[in-house]
Amino acid sequence: RNYIEANGNVLINGVASKLKWDRKFQGNDKEADQLKITGTYDDADRNQLGLPVNSFIAGAVPVEILIKEKTHEDFDIHVLADLGKATLRAKHLGWQKDAGVPATLNLDVVTNKSGATSLQNVKLDGRDLTVRGQIEMNKAHQVTSFSFPNISYKVLSNIHVDGVLDKRKIWKISAGGKTFDGRGLLKSILRTGKVGNGGKSNELSKGIDLKAKFGTVLGWKQSKLSGF
Repeated sequence: RNYIEANGNVLINGVASKLKWDRKFQGNDKEADQLKITGTYDDADRNQLGLPVNSFIAGAVPVEILIKEKTHEDFDIHVLADLGKATLRAKHLGWQKDAGVPATLNLDVVTNKSGATSLQNVKLDGRDLTVRGQIEMNKAHQVTSFSFPNISYKVLSNIHVDGVLDKRKIWKISAGGKTFDGRGLLKSILRTGKVGNGGKSNELSKGIDLKAKFGTVLGWKQSKLSGF
């Protein structure tokens, strides 16, 4: 069995990464090319790469990107990220994963001819945390919609969240489910007087229109609201 393999350090948009390329042959036939890109990317690196994720991810993240040839112009792209040293924030839900808490992210990247990108089969797993869903981005790599039909945290929260950015740049978000641990959201409101930290003026979104309905919302000292 013959093969060609290349390894080396590369710059992607000025960001240091490592690359490994494999081409294998079986007889006279070439098997699918496979390219692996690895690197550890912090907030500045992600901005340099044009990845609009720093509003909910902070800190250095080791990433492995596996690109496999399907046809001459079509590729399978899979991303694996170790989020253990990063801080994750869902500011509009008052939720945060602190740095040092284990978590991993797996997803598939699909692009179309218009340049838009779909992040499919999104799987975020961590300590007492499970998220499944899909994210859509335009050709400028800005998130325009998302759907997370399965979000569970510490067994207490079991919800779904969907969002679409409308023409006014307002996020229309709907959330619901059987149970929602509302203590983080209430703490955020009591501390700042608003949901989340308000965001930055240069963010794509100009606001949020949130509609939520939960079977039970959990609070402090075993308090809860039903049909909220």
